[in-house]
Amino acid sequence: MSLSLRARIVQRLIPKIMPGPELSPEEQRAKLSRSLGLPNRRVEVVDLQLGGVPVTRVTPKGSPRRRHLLHVHGGGFVVGTTRGFVGYLSELALRADAVVTSVDYRLAPEHPYPAAIDDCLAAYRALCDEVAPESLALIGESAGGNAVLATLVRARDEGWTPPNAAVLLSPWLDLTFSGDSIQANQGSEIMLDPTLFRSWRDHYVGENDPADPGISPLFADLAGLPPLHVQATSAEVLEDDARRLADKAREAGVEVELVVHDDLWHIFQTQVPLVPEASDALDQAVTFIRTHTLG
Repeated sequence: MSLSLRARIVQRLIPKIMPGPELSPEEQRAKLSRSLGLPNRRVEVVDLQLGGVPVTRVTPKGSPRRRHLLHVHGGGFVVGTTRGFVGYLSELALRADAVVTSVDYRLAPEHPYPAAIDDCLAAYRALCDEVAPESLALIGESAGGNAVLATLVRARDEGWTPPNAAVLLSPWLDLTFSGDSIQANQGSEIMLDPTLFRSWRDHYVGENDPADPGISPLFADLAGLPPLHVQATSAEVLEDDARRLADKAREAGVEVELVVHDDLWHIFQTQVPLVPEASDALDQAVTFIRTHTLG
């Protein structure tokens, strides 16, 4: 695959932007906060509480929207904020013609598992009281994909009506690191330093078992979940998390659409609209959302 010029430039910059494993969680957050995205002028952005959890809501300006997206950001459960993703969330809201609500969940190591999932579930419950499930989809990247899947499983077990769709971009689903690509793709992975990645896992897991299905939802019972759109790349260490999820979900009777992009990097979709490949990939996810939800 021949990458666009913009993709090649961003690909070179990413290792310089990512924090090193020698930094503390506080220092990692400070470094990443320097590159916060700006919202599109065609959206309104507000911070509020949903189910007692802080969230950032991004709404396209103009006529009222019926479609709603509950978003969970990535960052290894240790770094990242909803405001840090606001440029990407603007594009998502505009392309999906949807109100996007992003969960500013508690971070580890100060708040290990299950704090993040508790926050996502609380926000999901509250949003279900506001909107019809047929107009709702969930979306998350990396650790956010983990939280989306874990939230869907817990909501199902509690008897909540599922949303009509979910999108998981480069999801981190197996915190035991048993996928073949964890080692096989180490040479082509440009975002997830192995030492940093494992420290994030340890911070999040705490005293718990990383094989617990609540922590590693790849090992959960997936029956009864809504249709899933899953993306990964052939160059990232989490490629097999996505592939194994697709296989297991299909075995459980869940509709799955899997897309594996060649040569691109972990959660490259968040580089929209700068990188053309990111725009194309996000449009694929949005098409899936539009097909499965009422707008």
